[in-house]
Amino acid sequence: MNTVINIAFLDIDRFFVAGAYRALSDYFSERGIEARCSEPMNADLVFQAIAKGDMARFCHPPHAPHALYLAVYDLREARIRAISGCLREAGRVYRNEGVAKLLHTVARVIKGRTGGACGFSCCAWCQPLPLTPQEKQVMRYLSWEMTPTAIARRLRVSIKTVSTHKRAVMRKMHFQRDAELYRWLRLGGFGQGNGDSHVV
Repeated sequence: MNTVINIAFLDIDRFFVAGAYRALSDYFSERGIEARCSEPMNADLVFQAIAKGDMARFCHPPHAPHALYLAVYDLREARIRAISGCLREAGRVYRNEGVAKLLHTVARVIKGRTGGACGFSCCAWCQPLPLTPQEKQVMRYLSWEMTPTAIARRLRVSIKTVSTHKRAVMRKMHFQRDAELYRWLRLGGFGQGNGDSHVV
């Protein structure tokens, strides 16, 4: 383990993030390791909130390829425990289980160094991500760095329709921020199993 550990949180629950980061900072400090908040691409540990009823898909986008990914769920559900999800998932954290359980999970994950083994490739759980023809068109134009206004003109639709398609793709890809979508496009993610290369 390095003397510095970079931690990223992809979670809109600021109360949970603040509490978890404080607990982790104290935990690592006691072991001579400095914990720092980081962008996902540079993180050693990535905590990502997962919506109720959903499962983690960490292959989209590939943040730090060798990071340890932990899924953050609101409640422990038997259905979730029984499902094997994304191969990048090193562990699961539940908001209602408290600090002691969080630290135990992190310690186990670091000791086992599980997850993150598939590099930049996409695991079977995360593929395929079917997009509608309209969503594919919008993604293709966004990957060309066209503005929403230019895309709307090209497709002869409203800007609102372009935004709707973009948001639909973000939900399918489990992106929470526009920056994640654009990073995925820059890394060529749209060309990985998302349809042919020509523009209709």
